[in-house]
Amino acid sequence: MIKSLTSRLMGWPQALGFAVVAVAAVVWPLASQSDTRPTEGTVNLETAHVHPLDVASDMKRLLVANTAAHTVEVYDSSDPRNPRHLAAIPVGLEPVSVRLRGTGEAWVVNQLSDSISIIDVYGLSVVRTLKTSNEPADVVFAGSRAFVSCADANVVEVFDLNNLAAAPQRVAIAGEEPRAMAVSSDGTKVYAAIFESGNGTTVLNGRSGDSINVVSRTEGPYQGQNPPPNAGNAFNPPLSSPSNAVPVSLIVRKSASGTWLDDNQRDWSSFVSGGLASASGRVAGWNLADNDVAVIDTSSLAVSYQQRLMNINMAMAIHPPSGMVTVVGTDALNEVRYEPNLRGRFIKVMVTGFYPGGTPVFADLNPHLDYRSASVAPALKAQSIGDPRGMAWRQDGSQAFITGMGSNNVVVMDSSGNRVGHIPVGQGPTGIALNDAAGVGYVVNKFSGSVSVLDLNARQVLKTMAYHDPTPAVIKAGRPFLYDTMLGSGTGHTSCASCHVDGKTDRLAWDLGDPRGSFTAVRDADNFTGAFSGKMVNVTPMKGPMLTQTLQDIGRHGNLHWRGDKTDLASFSGTFVNLQGLDTAPSAAGMAKFKAFLDTLHLPPNPYRALNNTRPSTVTLPAADSRTVTSASMNALRGTNSRNNNCLQCHLRSGSRNDAANLELGQSFVAPSLAGFYKRLGYWPKNAGGSWVGTGFFHDGSDSVDRAARTNTAESQNDMLAELMSLEGPEGPLVGGEKRQDMHAGVGRQVTLMGSLPMADSALLDQMVSIAKGNAHVALVAKAMVGSASRGVVMRSDGSFQADRLGEVISLQGLKDYAAGGLPITFTLVAKGTEYRLGLDRDQDGILDTEEVDRGLNPADPTTPVARTSCGAEGGQCVVGGKAVVRFGSGTQWAYAVQEGTVSCTVLAFGEPGGAAGTRVCEVVRPQVAANSTKAAQNRLALAKPSVVVRAQSMVSGWRDGLPQASTTKALWH
Repeated sequence: MIKSLTSRLMGWPQALGFAVVAVAAVVWPLASQSDTRPTEGTVNLETAHVHPLDVASDMKRLLVANTAAHTVEVYDSSDPRNPRHLAAIPVGLEPVSVRLRGTGEAWVVNQLSDSISIIDVYGLSVVRTLKTSNEPADVVFAGSRAFVSCADANVVEVFDLNNLAAAPQRVAIAGEEPRAMAVSSDGTKVYAAIFESGNGTTVLNGRSGDSINVVSRTEGPYQGQNPPPNAGNAFNPPLSSPSNAVPVSLIVRKSASGTWLDDNQRDWSSFVSGGLASASGRVAGWNLADNDVAVIDTSSLAVSYQQRLMNINMAMAIHPPSGMVTVVGTDALNEVRYEPNLRGRFIKVMVTGFYPGGTPVFADLNPHLDYRSASVAPALKAQSIGDPRGMAWRQDGSQAFITGMGSNNVVVMDSSGNRVGHIPVGQGPTGIALNDAAGVGYVVNKFSGSVSVLDLNARQVLKTMAYHDPTPAVIKAGRPFLYDTMLGSGTGHTSCASCHVDGKTDRLAWDLGDPRGSFTAVRDADNFTGAFSGKMVNVTPMKGPMLTQTLQDIGRHGNLHWRGDKTDLASFSGTFVNLQGLDTAPSAAGMAKFKAFLDTLHLPPNPYRALNNTRPSTVTLPAADSRTVTSASMNALRGTNSRNNNCLQCHLRSGSRNDAANLELGQSFVAPSLAGFYKRLGYWPKNAGGSWVGTGFFHDGSDSVDRAARTNTAESQNDMLAELMSLEGPEGPLVGGEKRQDMHAGVGRQVTLMGSLPMADSALLDQMVSIAKGNAHVALVAKAMVGSASRGVVMRSDGSFQADRLGEVISLQGLKDYAAGGLPITFTLVAKGTEYRLGLDRDQDGILDTEEVDRGLNPADPTTPVARTSCGAEGGQCVVGGKAVVRFGSGTQWAYAVQEGTVSCTVLAFGEPGGAAGTRVCEVVRPQVAANSTKAAQNRLALAKPSVVVRAQSMVSGWRDGLPQASTTKALWH
């Protein structure tokens, strides 16, 4: 399969024998609008890093997961203090972990794509893609197997490294969101930290008029007084008025001795697990396991658990000499009632160590805080660590380095758990890896898009290396108000993200009422129609427990909070003072930045929908329940199911959340958004084996899925639960303002073609093509690495593929033939509006990637000089001479596309470009630097079809026999 020199100089499609397709007035992408609303080609999910960088065993390669760009950055770390960037390898969507297997192979965990990208580290290419269950988080290797934690599916999948074509074994994990992983030094055990593990707290129903209200029962420790006192027989703070004492539910926590106590140390065990458990909706003997780390035997795959560690278990590492498992994370004090009592001390940042089956030891990572004051002096505050996300031990076990994503630092801990050092780094440090022999460490700074190189002995930053970070400015400007513990708290260790973890939830309930407060007027909803009744009602300052709500797609809602007592996001500015301990609330401008950032947050694809986004009428619930439920009519939302239920009667405003409060469940509450219903599963009060988490549904979390979905009553039976589980996603059933910022279920799906094409892979690709063709919500891109350069294509509306050179268009069969020739090509379904950036122009400067390389420019530099010519006003037309990149928008908000012929200057044609309606224009973008014929020829040589021996797909290295090596194209990247 040897190509002549002439063929190798012709470029990608020409070398394949495909001429440029000349079709007049072909306009792409498809004119459409989607429920997905990208910002500058980015859909923001605030996906969390788990293990985002790693060093090869020979220390010659450093790999970093660039989540925002959906790439892995590869560095030559032969000189450990001065790593040199080699390439950015496109992988799946939202890579969160990377692990090197030896020196030449890396596994990349792609959370949104539900996939593993296997990389040939020296060939600089993805050579295989493995499908996983929903939301994979981390991977480790033990013996001849790879273990992959799948967070949303609550399983660990086990792949046979000698037969990757075989389906993985599935190990069920009794906990919510297994993520970070580690392997024992002898390889006999794999550990999986459970991210949302709970902290031994659950909620007892105390709502007035509810059949399972046990807080008001006379058999209770307060003889029915509700709300119960929290300081002996009194309230702290004192009640300002007896009218504040409205009946509410109560949070209790399991003690070390197994009793269930409130924050006044009164025993409620009889209602939780004892003889009166049925009164609270539980079964006698009910238990909350509070599993924190799953311990998997690598031979038998049997699972045991380490319990009672922390609420959020973020990162894990093995202490090298002893084999002790060490975990960092945060633990919540949510059983403590009332905001004044929690101010500045509602969570602690902890490290714990244990031997499997042994008693864990704990240390506070902020020993300089005594928690008696909600704010401390700046010098003391600067020592704090918040939101710890990474941990690595030196080989002799003398020191551990722990990253603080919220505090922008790395703290050093000795083997006894004592703080002994502190290193400021970039914004949002997450993963850390050490080259101990060289005394060097590497930290990825997620929010600033860089890697800090640390001198481990001097405890200082040697250098900071920026990589291409396409995160839009609006996200970077508002993000600190969510995460930054120095900006957001008086002690430097808490932030909004302490509870709204990664913009989502901690799966807990909190009682943030204030006995000293006054009643607040909120909009009242008519209970028969859900609409605003025109009246206002008063809600109590002693609100009782309320679940932490996700911030995903919260921006379009009207009145906020469970009771609608916050008229907008700016109304939460006082929380920075009243709960987080700041002396002064953020300014109006600061809160506006925060809101603009939150407006970008999206929901992930619904895992219960099919690849083509169709909704199943039958759904099997997770293992602890394992029922199969069927919604026969799939239209309970509109009141036309078999029981005439009508969800949207109350969930009737923007995003299926109401903006007025219904008098129900003892108080007035706003019906929350229905989307994300499946994310609340895990509380199983009828399961004799116990629950995975202590909270479920409704505002206080005291209800099971059946009560929340009205499936345990004659009103509806089980004919709507499957409907709620598969609700979010475009193409119905929500319409108009009911819609959420969500994505087609197929977004992220991948297949890698290389060598002989398996029938299943070819069929999957054909299905992906069929889904993307003409779809308003998804697009199809393909990427290939050739040498150190990335090539990309995007499928057009006619089924052909536009390449990242304007003049190159390739057919699907041509791409298949190219892959069959030995070069791996990975196809990915992406959200509409992101395909231009992901497939053609990674820095969105208006010059396609390979066009930039042809000019000796950097395709990851958005400051490349271009000429922009206005060619049409909004609502009009733009006539493009030949084919060109056209952008549409105004100010700083633009959407780009490759266009030809006559173009409509409308939102419909370009998706969601933002900007002010009526002021937007179309502009043709052309590079100011002419193509260099020498560089273009070199680049074409580098990107020509390789002469390779077709290898088995199980092979990782060695496919690049005929390719020009990285040295051939090195000059093109500088």
